[in-house]
Order: sequence, then structure tokens, then C-alpha cells
Amino acid sequence: MKPHLVTVDPGTRYLSYAVVSKDGQLLKAEKFKLDTEELGTRCMHAAQWMRHLTHGGCNTLIVEHPQVRHRSRADPNDIVDLATIAGACCSSTSVNTTLLVEPNRWKGSVPKKIHQERLLGKLPLMWINKIDTAKPDHDIIDAVGIAWWAIQSGLVEIQIGA
Repeated sequence: MKPHLVTVDPGTRYLSYAVVSKDGQLLKAEKFKLDTEELGTRCMHAAQWMRHLTHGGCNTLIVEHPQVRHRSRADPNDIVDLATIAGACCSSTSVNTTLLVEPNRWKGSVPKKIHQERLLGKLPLMWINKIDTAKPDHDIIDAVGIAWWAIQSGLVEIQIGA
């Protein structure tokens, strides 16, 4: 089945992603390791993986856009690396639409744990079955959450259960 929507929660060492078909099936919800120290090589691997995921007619790519928070304990250099990797993800595909979305746009200001519990309560069973809920990975759940938000908000035309 062809990917119609790919969503990515990038990290400095991993890309967490969700792939959704036109008929609303969650095809994949996984994590890809960027296993090298050199930032340029990690970007190249991220770009290659995005081309692989979106190959075959993907319509929309949505990547979470890194956001600097004033009270964050994150190293500013990590945010720069993260933004560089997010850019590599966006620039490497030939999809019809590529969007960057800030975390507060798709999930608001709700704390991550609470938001993810709410999200898992809303997802259809066919999606839940694609997520390892015995050992949930918060980044993979975020990638799935971005996809769910894009569909529910009408940003992407996909009929769940169609």
C-alpha cells in the first residue's frame, strides 16, 4: 500500500515517523537510528530515509519544527542540530506538500505524558495495534499524534475507516 502521509518527529540521533495510507491505515510507526557522530552524515542519512519513506506517491510530509522554549534545559546546540536534521528531512523529497509544524500547534501546551495518554485514548484500534503499547516510545507516539492531528484538523484529506 502506498504512503499518502508521512509525519516525522526528528531527534538528533533518531527519526520517529508514522506512515498513513490514503484510506486511513497506519502503515508504520517506527524509529530510524541516525548512527553516526558527524552531523552532516546524520543529515544525509535522514534525507535518504525520507526519500525511501515517501517513494511511491506520498502526497504530504509533515515534520515537527524544533521550538526554543525559554525555560528549557536543552542545550541550544542540540536545538540547532535538530533544526538542521528537520531541514534535511524536508528538503530531500518530492512530495506535493511539505509542512513544518511547531509542537504547540499540534498538541497545545499540554504536558507530553498527559497529551500522549489522551491521544492513545482517541486513536482507532487499527492504529493502536501498530504501536508497541507495552513499551511505548514517546517520540513514535508523537509522530503518530502529528498524523492524527493533521487528519482530524482537515489538513490532510484522509478518511479513517474508509
